[in-house]
Amino acid sequence: MSETAIPALPRRVVMVVTAPVALFEGLKERPVSLGAMILGALLVGAAAAMIPVELMQETIREQMIAAGQDPGDAVGTAGRIAWVFGIFGPLVFWPLLAVITAGLYSVIFLFAFGYEGSFRKLLSITAHALLVAALGTLLLAPLRMLTEDPQLTLSIGSFFFFLEEGILLRFLGLLDLFNLWTYVLIGIGAAVIDGSRSRTEGAMVALGAAVLFSFVLAALTG
Repeated sequence: MSETAIPALPRRVVMVVTAPVALFEGLKERPVSLGAMILGALLVGAAAAMIPVELMQETIREQMIAAGQDPGDAVGTAGRIAWVFGIFGPLVFWPLLAVITAGLYSVIFLFAFGYEGSFRKLLSITAHALLVAALGTLLLAPLRMLTEDPQLTLSIGSFFFFLEEGILLRFLGLLDLFNLWTYVLIGIGAAVIDGSRSRTEGAMVALGAAVLFSFVLAALTG
């Protein structure tokens, strides 16, 4: 993969799943991010568009009742707003998520193994790794419709449904499998860029940071 030739975006989507190291080697020489960010936003928006607006309204109604609030007539409008935001909101927050994630991991990698790569390169890696999370959201959309749960995720906690409510179940529920895959890819990409650490070490640092953050979040939301 030469400096002047990088695979087209559809090919990069395939490579981030099947050949991430080869893709990251190319992005190291020619970091590009915008196309991957936009595609990720479109995938997440498409997944939201597949959820019926009536299901969004019913979910909001149930949440308000559980909180002791009267849904009233406003729930219909709130559901439509949530549905529209779910479709178009990713065009704003998905690129922002990529920037924030790359920024946080650049600090983590700096302290963990003296990361010396540029932020632009790590942002390119992050933007492409997040395509895995976006694809996961799209793949889960039919299951969310089937279960009538627009907030359904596939996490480690999904396999431990028999556990009682508590910090352990909350912690495992936060370990979304597609997100964990994404974090591992970011760690591998950072190691490829840095060149002084193994890909395994990069992946473990990225995964460990994500797991630690999830545990703290689970403890704080108890």
